[in-house]
Amino acid sequence: GYTIIEMMTVVAIIAITLTIGLPSFLDIIRTSQMSTRTNDFIAAVALARSEATRRNRAAEICARASDTACATTGGAAAWSQGWIVWADADDDGALDAPGEVVRIGSPQPNIAVTGGDLLRISFDRRGLATNLQNATLANRQLAMNHSACAPGRQLRRALEFSTLGRLVATKENCT
Repeated sequence: GYTIIEMMTVVAIIAITLTIGLPSFLDIIRTSQMSTRTNDFIAAVALARSEATRRNRAAEICARASDTACATTGGAAAWSQGWIVWADADDDGALDAPGEVVRIGSPQPNIAVTGGDLLRISFDRRGLATNLQNATLANRQLAMNHSACAPGRQLRRALEFSTLGRLVATKENCT
């Protein structure tokens, strides 16, 4: 058998180990959530571009209002509800048939999107972004922030679109 002193020593060691290890483990989980969400978004933008060139017609990624409709208001915050990648089968510039939807990105409850008024990125059949050429820099930027974002922690991703539609993501400290 074990004595009460031996059992109390084991409990104390476990408590100390959890006190030290748990915050680090939570940081790993949050960093992983940010990386996954950012990579999903980058992949969705690349998919929209490749669909445009593969199908030889316009394709788009837009902030999601529902599974079959793009957001028309809300600015960057609308991206927090997910996104839709779709190919414009009839070249009318509108998502008007469920068959046009290529992929739907679902919302992530711990991650909010902030930035300008960018609600959609449209690619022509050559894979060039057609709606970003005249956009100001502020309207070509988005940021993803984790709900646990605290000053000094790298739980923020800045996303910047070039005028051609290329996306660059950088890690930033929370402010």
